Amino acid sequence: MADGLHNLIIESRNRTVVSGVCDVGGFDDKSICMYTSMGRLIVHGTQLHILKMSVETGDVIFEGTVNSLEYSDKQSSKNDSFLKKLFR
Repeated sequence: MADGLHNLIIESRNRTVVSGVCDVGGFDDKSICMYTSMGRLIVHGTQLHILKMSVETGDVIFEGTVNSLEYSDKQSSKNDSFLKKLFR
């Protein structure tokens, strides 16, 4: 993954390709939380499901209707362990 490079491609609001993903915080059929090189990205929608996730390239591809995107500069949560998040 190239440092600092982040792209988001939405095809017909139904198929989305995201690059520059460092971690996926969680997902279900209504939202996907990703930590990118440009900050936290939360995708809200319906019938969302991840088709491909590559740790090596930092790419995530998912399908489902995208209703909104929410960016945040908060990166600190990315460093929390899974167990720490679970027991908050």
